[in-house]
Amino acid sequence: MIIHRAKSESGKKPTRLTQLRMERQRRYEADEEQNNQVEIPDNMKNSQSYTDFVKHLASNVSDPKAKAWIDYAFGGENEDIQFDAEPEKAYPVKDLKPTQNFIGLENSIGWTVNNPDKAGDGLKKMLLEKSPEMKPGSAIWIFNGEFIIDGHHRWSQVYAFNPDAKIVAINFKCNQKLKPQQALAAVQGVIASVVGKVPIATSKVDGKEKTASNVLKDSEDTMLKAAQDCLNESAKKDEFVDLCESIVESKNAEDREIGSIRSGFDDDDSDAAKVLTYAVRNCLKLKSGNNAVQGAPDREYMPQTDGGKGADKSVPSQVQAKLTTGVDDIVTKVENRLPRGIRKKYIG
Repeated sequence: MIIHRAKSESGKKPTRLTQLRMERQRRYEADEEQNNQVEIPDNMKNSQSYTDFVKHLASNVSDPKAKAWIDYAFGGENEDIQFDAEPEKAYPVKDLKPTQNFIGLENSIGWTVNNPDKAGDGLKKMLLEKSPEMKPGSAIWIFNGEFIIDGHHRWSQVYAFNPDAKIVAINFKCNQKLKPQQALAAVQGVIASVVGKVPIATSKVDGKEKTASNVLKDSEDTMLKAAQDCLNESAKKDEFVDLCESIVESKNAEDREIGSIRSGFDDDDSDAAKVLTYAVRNCLKLKSGNNAVQGAPDREYMPQTDGGKGADKSVPSQVQAKLTTGVDDIVTKVENRLPRGIRKKYIG
């Protein structure tokens, strides 16, 4: 790890950030002189990628030494790296890029099919308005106004039903230039420091052995079949069919979105089939125009900012607070995240 040596101009009072860095430098040197450098578990010393980092984080988060490192590195104890959480605002879905390489169709389009009672008003808005502002559930999290940190399925759901829509997001900016995977590492580490574990997502359909269809990679035929399976297997199929019919046959259905749904289909095609086909074709646009960033990890290694199922409702705000307080410069190099030593008092 590179230790930042303080630089201050003569006669000027050091900033708080400079003071913190000077203190860190002094305590590292003191630890080495007293031979008190804390031992780090061997399997946490050489993580070479973001995915390896998450694996080590997940498997070692309960180890006392590793927990001390996590608390120290990502617990907001200093201000080397500080994120600024901007107020919520709407961003065009076309301008955002995924940072995971798997987005399950069954968890995006499929959620709408399986929840027509909850999704109804939103679906009408997406299909009947030219460029609606959408907030499906809570705001998604993005980095530098471009990269999605959390909320890939909500984003892809909105994109599928209206690629000209906007989605409400909290944008995180950083006082240092970070790559997307470095921002992910910071968020992942802070989540671990807050909840004491690394919540693991899944690419399965409702926890079953079947793997979801991948919006970012699968063909049109594969996604069409997956969408049709969603409809056929939905406990609320009839309600979704009725919802689609009410929208497509609406007197207000004059804008280009509904027009493109109506055109190109046989008269005997159901309105639900037309809506789902339209959504899949938009997924193809997403796949070609909004590719995942290079080196994007699988869904299983992505931050879950809510802390996972059963997590306290305050977890997202806690994570945001610690990101804005500051996290260690452990994330400035993905290949070398570990400090040379940790103060003995952090072990307790």
